[in-house]
This record gives sequence, structure tokens and C-alpha cells, in this order.
Amino acid sequence: MKNIILKYSYLFAITTIFYACNPDTYAPVVDVKMPAGEKALVPNMYLQTGIPISMYVGQTQAVLAINKNFKLDNATIELFEDGNLINGWVKGNIIDSPIYYIPNIKPKPGSVYTTKVSSIGFLTAEATDTMPSKLNFTVTKTSNLKYFQATDPFNGSLGFKDTLQEIKITWQDNGNASDFYRIVVMDNDSNGEYIYSAPWKQFTFKREIHSIDAIFQDSGDPIGAIGSGSSADVVRPNEKYFTDITFNGKQKEVSLYLPIGREENWQSQDLGFEKAYISLQHLSRAAYLHVTSVMQYNPNTGLFAQPTLVYSNYKNGFGILGCQSTNMQSVQVR
Repeated sequence: MKNIILKYSYLFAITTIFYACNPDTYAPVVDVKMPAGEKALVPNMYLQTGIPISMYVGQTQAVLAINKNFKLDNATIELFEDGNLINGWVKGNIIDSPIYYIPNIKPKPGSVYTTKVSSIGFLTAEATDTMPSKLNFTVTKTSNLKYFQATDPFNGSLGFKDTLQEIKITWQDNGNASDFYRIVVMDNDSNGEYIYSAPWKQFTFKREIHSIDAIFQDSGDPIGAIGSGSSADVVRPNEKYFTDITFNGKQKEVSLYLPIGREENWQSQDLGFEKAYISLQHLSRAAYLHVTSVMQYNPNTGLFAQPTLVYSNYKNGFGILGCQSTNMQSVQVR
């Protein structure tokens, strides 16, 4: 019994020594005081052709602040189109967020827009951006069909079958400047003017779009081919913003394969796209840099992760004044 007590006493002593040798064991608790951040306005406004003008105005927030109520409902906004002041701002609320909007004015391609936003206790935030041109493009249904059959990656068994119809989107790039684009694919359009561009709209379980175009593939060399049963060529066009670096000044043609008829493993059947609505968005450089930087932000990376620098083109403030022109075409695919 004595030997057992001595044995455990020895183990306890060794454990205590190792524990005490850890420099963090008895380290004092340090109260880190974060320096006060710059107090500034954070206006956010994306101008789009055909869409009424609206702006959200917030303010900067202290690091690790508990109070997330940083919205401002007493801002004064001046908007200039080609140097001319635009009046008619109205204040409203969307889900308790103050939105300032001008209901009867829609931005014009080629115009230069400047905003000056002010509020008591803040420096006036100012930004300028130019609305890109509205692009003409064509959407063509080809005679090419692919027959896709999914393969279960776990056991190799065959899954659903699908018929894919090829469409081609073609436009001429402007060779005098760097251009920034996004293609939006939908299976409906609400009123022919307003474009609903929720990024997951076309990518439900029964809306997989296929393409091997390099603008949708980070490597430019996707694994497998369309119809092979691999998911490597499944793309989400709405989520991809791209530049003209590979086709600057040239005609660009993008090939997409849309599902038009699926056989399910169960009783239901989905016929995929009947008519496709394709929007080609032409973005300003500021809009492109802002939206791509926001997409890189991941709130789940932890407190000490590498910070994401969100692009802003405001002087004496943060936020974005971005411009994008949108044109839409439709094509009957089934």
C-alpha cells in the first residue's frame, strides 16, 4: 500500500513540474486595449441601368464591438450625374435598415456619378464612378445535346440521367480598356426589366449548369468532359465575376449546357429549363474589386485569421459606389 502511494505521489510531482514549466501556466492575464478606430461614414450604393437608385448608409464600428447598430438614418446625400445634382431622395426601411432612394431616376450608361454623403460628427465621404456601356450580345441555341449520367462517388453506382442543351453567348469586348463581367442565368424573369440575380437561383438540386469555359474554371483545365458523369464541369455562372484578360479586344463566346429533361431515381420528374433568361453584366472596376473582395470574406475563419481587405473607393469614408450595366436576352431551349 505504501509503494502504491509513493508511486502516485511520484507521478503527481512529475506532472506538476511539467505543468509549472509551461510559460503560459502562471502567466498574468493581459487586458488588450484595442485602439479606437477611425470614425467614418460607410455608404453603399450599386447603380444599375434600368433599376431605381438606392443607398444604404452606415458608420464604422469598433473592433469586437458588441453593438452592431451602426446604421445611420440622418444622413444627407448629394448625387451628381455628369456634374448635375439629382434631387428627390426618399427615406424608407427594409428589415429595419434605413434605405435612401430616388424612385423615378434610373442610371444611364456612360454617365459619371459622384456621391457626397454627410452627417453630424463625420467628415463628408465622397466617391466617383462611371457607368459602363450596355453591351449587345447574342444567345444562340445550338444543335448540340449531351446526355449526362451522374456517378455516385462513394460506390460508383449510376445516378440520375439528364439531357443537356448547349447555348452559346457571344459579345465583342472593348479593346481600349480592361473590362469586368458577370453572366447571370435564370429560368424566369419577373417583369422584363428588374433582374432577380440571387446567386443560388439556378443551382438548386435540379438546375445544374455545365461548362468547361476557362472563365468558370480556376485552373482553366477542368477534370473530365461534359456528359462524363463527373461534377467537375458543373458551374455557377451567377457567382463568377471575370475579366477580359484572355480575350481583350476580341469576340468572346461562352458555351453553357442547360438541363432540359431529367429522369429521376424516384417517381418525380424535372424537365429543367424550358426558356432561359441570360443577362450579361458589364461592371466598373470599382464594382468588380469590391464584390470580389467581399466574396473572399469568410466570417468562420476565426479571430486571428488573416484579415480580408474589402475594397472601397470612398474618400473620407468606407463603402462602395459601384456601377454595372445589364442587358438581357432570352432563348427557348426546350
